[in-house]
Amino acid sequence: MQTSKYDFVIHLGTDKTGSTAIQSFLALNEAQLMEHGILYPRLRGEQTFSPPHDWAAKRGINVNGNGYPLVENINLLEEFCEQLDTNMNNETFVISSERLLNIFSISHTWQILEKIMELKKVSFKIVVYTRSFYSYLISNYNERVKSSGETRTFVEYIEEAFSGHIEVPQIHYLPKMLKLSEEHPNIAIETFKYEESLPQIEDHFFREIFNLNTANFKSCNHSNNRSLTQIENIFMRMINTEDNEFGKKLGWKISAETSNSSKFMLTFDEFSKSYTQIKALYMENQQMYLKYGIELGEKKIEVRNATLITENDLRIFTKVLYGILTKGSI
Repeated sequence: MQTSKYDFVIHLGTDKTGSTAIQSFLALNEAQLMEHGILYPRLRGEQTFSPPHDWAAKRGINVNGNGYPLVENINLLEEFCEQLDTNMNNETFVISSERLLNIFSISHTWQILEKIMELKKVSFKIVVYTRSFYSYLISNYNERVKSSGETRTFVEYIEEAFSGHIEVPQIHYLPKMLKLSEEHPNIAIETFKYEESLPQIEDHFFREIFNLNTANFKSCNHSNNRSLTQIENIFMRMINTEDNEFGKKLGWKISAETSNSSKFMLTFDEFSKSYTQIKALYMENQQMYLKYGIELGEKKIEVRNATLITENDLRIFTKVLYGILTKGSI
């Protein structure tokens, strides 16, 4: 990237597009990336990340990235820029958090970036990964079951999203963010399709943004943040119904175990009952979605007839629950 003084790459997710893998790679390879002029800064001025953040990030567990403080206070970015060493040159700071998509759907955030660019000789590039609409909604729902105490069925979840009772980032924030980006052409933006960036999205990110080959860097653990399988989704909704705070702690423990069981899929009944509302949600911003290559994607969705508990499912539940019972806590 070419700039007058400082470069900032701000990665906004979206959620369910491999953000954790990118953040884990940044945490694991911080020293080596610095040799290439790529910095992963602490925006509150700490010398190191907190031990829980560092431990989780390096193991591929979702920690919201180093950009999360900006969600609480976007003015931290301006304060950070004011403290930059004037002797630095050709350094690129990477800020990453899927939670940032929310505040970048607000005009005020873009105005602050414009102000910083004018006063501090800073350039910004926004990076966003998107996912086909249907696939995204299924993955977002499964993640809510895993880590947010969700108890509803998929059909009920779509009904709530359709009525506006729950906020779904790619529905409620992404179109607004993309529109604002067009209103601020001085701020560069790159969008990529998640499906075309696999299997290693972190490799894609550094190749496309920095022209950097990551072959000799430490690899991040993708299995520690996998999606729930079919039976795990049902099991976790039962747990969440009884105690959703306990469920929020248990979900990541289950997903940290390697599984070869069937991935979460809709039944034909769930697919047919939710289709009309999902299509209506898509049509609300169809022009914007199509402009950035986001398809409805209903023809690529697999459906199932029944759920079978496998030996592997039982092994995971036994291991996790035994660990809880013997240790007295998660």
